[in-house]
Amino acid sequence: MINTEYLISLDASLRSTGWCVFNQYTNELEDFGIIKTKDVIDEIYQEDLLLYIKEELEKIYCKYSDYGSYDSLDIVIEGLSLGSKSTMKDLIDGMHWGIRTHFRQYLPNNLIGVIAPTEWRNNQSTKENRKVAKELFDKDPLKQMMVAKLPGSICNDFMKYIQECDYNKESLYDLTDAYFLGIYRLLLNK
Repeated sequence: MINTEYLISLDASLRSTGWCVFNQYTNELEDFGIIKTKDVIDEIYQEDLLLYIKEELEKIYCKYSDYGSYDSLDIVIEGLSLGSKSTMKDLIDGMHWGIRTHFRQYLPNNLIGVIAPTEWRNNQSTKENRKVAKELFDKDPLKQMMVAKLPGSICNDFMKYIQECDYNKESLYDLTDAYFLGIYRLLLNK
């Protein structure tokens, strides 16, 4: 049974955090965006970068809370990929922990979940699909496969947003991951 109106799904990273907001009663995508830190990452300490991301996320949470109460929303974050080669994995892990613990104080009874990338991707594709994607695409085959699975109108909305914000093509991957992460979490509600 769903007790909260909104689900916020996050593909959180240090440079580009994709987010989507879903209405849990209708399963409709309500809003989406990207938090970019390209302009601030070299100008501030890493810990301040995490605070900047948290403050930007706070704006999203406040927009979808009931008059300052967080009782109307749940959060799901994409977990870390164990295959990642990022040299900043410990900092990203700290960011995930910081997001979860910060909002736990406001959401003591709400879902703040973490779902591994392999879990939601395996739900959205078969082993054969992933094999074909690796044959078709040289760069980021799994991410390109997921973009190809986006509903047309949502893909168009994402592309328009990315162009309006003058973001790079890879930003589409952040939105796509946040979208399918949210879709997977909504499926778990049923």
